[in-house]
Amino acid sequence: MLKEGLDATVISKLRIPDRRNPDLRRWKDFLGRLKNSTHEVTIGLVGKYNELQDAYKSIYESFIHAGAVNECQVKVVPIHSEQLEGEERVVHDFFSALRWHPGSPRLRRTGHRR
Repeated sequence: MLKEGLDATVISKLRIPDRRNPDLRRWKDFLGRLKNSTHEVTIGLVGKYNELQDAYKSIYESFIHAGAVNECQVKVVPIHSEQLEGEERVVHDFFSALRWHPGSPRLRRTGHRR
Protein backbone atom coordinates (compact mmCIF):
# COMPACT_ATOMS: atom_id res chain seq x y z
CA MET A 1 0.00 0.00 0.00
CA LEU A 2 2.95 2.28 0.58
CA LYS A 3 4.08 1.78 -3.02
CA GLU A 4 0.62 2.72 -4.28
CA GLY A 5 0.65 5.93 -2.22
CA LEU A 6 -2.32 5.02 -0.04
CA ASP A 7 -0.65 6.60 2.98
CA ALA A 8 -0.17 9.92 1.19
CA THR A 9 -3.79 9.90 0.02
CA VAL A 10 -5.11 9.26 3.54
CA ILE A 11 -2.84 11.93 5.05
CA SER A 12 -3.99 14.42 2.41
CA LYS A 13 -7.70 13.61 2.84
CA LEU A 14 -7.42 13.92 6.62
CA ARG A 15 -5.42 17.17 6.21
CA ILE A 16 -2.63 15.97 8.46
CA PRO A 17 0.30 18.40 8.15
CA ASP A 18 3.10 15.92 8.95
CA ARG A 19 4.15 14.17 5.74
CA ARG A 20 7.39 12.54 6.83
CA ASN A 21 8.22 9.19 5.30
CA PRO A 22 7.38 6.39 7.73
CA ASP A 23 10.20 4.44 9.35
CA LEU A 24 9.32 0.86 8.45
CA ARG A 25 12.53 -0.83 9.62
CA ARG A 26 10.92 -2.51 12.64
CA TRP A 27 7.92 -3.62 10.56
CA LYS A 28 10.16 -5.07 7.83
CA ASP A 29 12.27 -6.82 10.49
CA PHE A 30 9.11 -8.37 11.95
CA LEU A 31 7.92 -9.55 8.53
CA GLY A 32 11.36 -11.03 7.82
CA ARG A 33 11.25 -13.01 11.06
CA LEU A 34 7.67 -14.11 10.34
CA LYS A 35 8.44 -15.34 6.82
CA ASN A 36 11.91 -16.78 7.49
CA SER A 37 11.53 -18.57 10.81
CA THR A 38 14.35 -20.85 11.89
CA HIS A 39 12.42 -22.89 14.44
CA GLU A 40 9.04 -24.58 14.62
CA VAL A 41 6.79 -25.44 17.54
CA THR A 42 3.39 -27.14 17.75
CA ILE A 43 0.97 -26.03 20.44
CA GLY A 44 -2.25 -27.79 21.42
CA LEU A 45 -5.03 -25.33 22.18
CA VAL A 46 -7.75 -26.88 24.31
CA GLY A 47 -11.11 -25.18 23.95
CA LYS A 48 -14.81 -25.75 24.06
CA TYR A 49 -15.71 -23.70 20.97
CA ASN A 50 -13.08 -24.74 18.40
CA GLU A 51 -15.72 -25.13 15.71
CA LEU A 52 -16.42 -21.37 15.80
CA GLN A 53 -13.97 -19.71 13.44
CA ASP A 54 -13.18 -16.64 15.55
CA ALA A 55 -13.63 -18.08 19.06
CA TYR A 56 -9.90 -18.14 19.79
CA LYS A 57 -8.70 -15.72 17.09
CA SER A 58 -6.77 -13.46 19.46
CA ILE A 59 -4.98 -16.44 20.98
CA TYR A 60 -3.98 -17.76 17.54
CA GLU A 61 -2.75 -14.30 16.54
CA SER A 62 -0.75 -13.90 19.75
CA PHE A 63 0.97 -17.24 19.10
CA ILE A 64 1.86 -16.13 15.57
CA HIS A 65 3.26 -12.80 16.75
CA ALA A 66 5.18 -14.31 19.66
CA GLY A 67 6.60 -16.91 17.30
CA ALA A 68 7.66 -14.29 14.76
CA VAL A 69 9.51 -12.28 17.38
CA ASN A 70 11.43 -15.45 18.28
CA GLU A 71 11.95 -16.54 14.65
CA CYS A 72 9.69 -19.52 15.30
CA GLN A 73 6.80 -20.80 13.21
CA VAL A 74 3.92 -21.75 15.49
CA LYS A 75 1.47 -24.45 14.47
CA VAL A 76 -1.64 -24.61 16.61
CA VAL A 77 -3.57 -27.87 16.91
CA PRO A 78 -7.12 -27.35 18.17
CA ILE A 79 -8.21 -29.90 20.78
CA HIS A 80 -11.85 -29.97 21.77
CA SER A 81 -12.20 -30.11 25.53
CA GLU A 82 -14.82 -32.86 25.27
CA GLN A 83 -12.12 -35.15 23.87
CA LEU A 84 -10.37 -34.96 27.22
CA GLU A 85 -13.38 -35.77 29.38
CA GLY A 86 -12.73 -39.00 31.24
CA GLU A 87 -9.08 -38.93 30.16
CA GLU A 88 -7.59 -37.87 33.47
CA ARG A 89 -4.42 -39.88 32.85
CA VAL A 90 -3.76 -38.11 29.54
CA VAL A 91 -4.28 -34.72 31.16
CA HIS A 92 -2.08 -35.69 34.13
CA ASP A 93 0.72 -36.89 31.82
CA PHE A 94 0.46 -33.67 29.81
CA PHE A 95 0.81 -31.44 32.85
CA SER A 96 3.56 -33.64 34.26
CA ALA A 97 5.51 -33.14 31.05
CA LEU A 98 5.16 -29.37 31.61
CA ARG A 99 6.25 -29.74 35.24
CA TRP A 100 2.98 -28.11 36.28
CA HIS A 101 0.40 -29.32 38.72
CA PRO A 102 -3.28 -28.33 38.69
CA GLY A 103 -3.85 -25.72 41.38
CA SER A 104 -0.33 -24.38 41.02
CA PRO A 105 -0.35 -20.67 40.18
CA ARG A 106 2.61 -20.95 37.81
CA LEU A 107 5.07 -23.37 36.25
CA ARG A 108 7.52 -24.76 38.76
CA ARG A 109 10.21 -27.40 38.88
CA THR A 110 9.28 -30.82 40.20
CA GLY A 111 12.77 -32.27 40.29
CA HIS A 112 12.61 -33.72 36.78
CA ARG A 113 15.39 -32.83 34.40
CA ARG A 114 15.34 -32.87 30.64
